[in-house]
Amino acid sequence: MHDVSIFPIERARSRFCILLLLIPLLAFPGYDWVIQYHVNIAVRLLLQCIIGFSNVWINNVYCTLIVDVFPKHPARPPRREALQSVLLALLSWQHWSRSRRPQAVAGSSVGLLYGVFGLPAVVLLERRGLKWRQTKKKRAEGNDGS
Repeated sequence: MHDVSIFPIERARSRFCILLLLIPLLAFPGYDWVIQYHVNIAVRLLLQCIIGFSNVWINNVYCTLIVDVFPKHPARPPRREALQSVLLALLSWQHWSRSRRPQAVAGSSVGLLYGVFGLPAVVLLERRGLKWRQTKKKRAEGNDGS
């Protein structure tokens, strides 16, 4: 087994994730505008594929990162997929509450959530992930020695 304690694996794993977070940031509002204005279904399906591809890629990247960082105790699937469940609930809610607000406003808000929470989280993880891991390892070694 390889030791990743000195390698910036967070940066290596996350190298395309900012781009992949920008895609749904733009595609969610576009998808809902397409639904609201009854554009051809081919455009809707294309946007669904784009959103799905980027979400699956991001999920795979961070599930792999969790296994890399915690090889003995990787997070269980229900914990890893909690954010996806919340996003799915938001999407279902926006389609259910369509009569109360314009469809495009709901999609824009989901896209905005990607930008407000996702992009800073990726940047923060890339810049400070190695330091956090090393600090956690030092604390664990200090607790074992006392």
